[in-house]
Amino acid sequence: MRYTEVHYFEVGYRDLEEEIKERYNVELELVACEEWHNDTDHSYNNLTGEIKSYDQDIYDDVMNGQTSYGTTRFYLQRLIKDGHFPPGNYLVRVCW
Repeated sequence: MRYTEVHYFEVGYRDLEEEIKERYNVELELVACEEWHNDTDHSYNNLTGEIKSYDQDIYDDVMNGQTSYGTTRFYLQRLIKDGHFPPGNYLVRVCW
């Protein structure tokens, strides 16, 4: 059997929502936005903070108060780019 060892930064979804609210003044319900279920984990791999042009458009809309939409990957990339989180692999844990 082949396997690979992977290291993750683990964050609870509520903590991530609070961080997004504190940093960007955006209130999200990630469970509803992403249609997550209880007792699930969601991995985001090889995040570098690179922001694509369409992501920049979303960010501009968020900062201008035109939308609060953005995927978890989008906000993680933004937090990394802005120096709040280190680059790497992230595991978002959903449990309530």
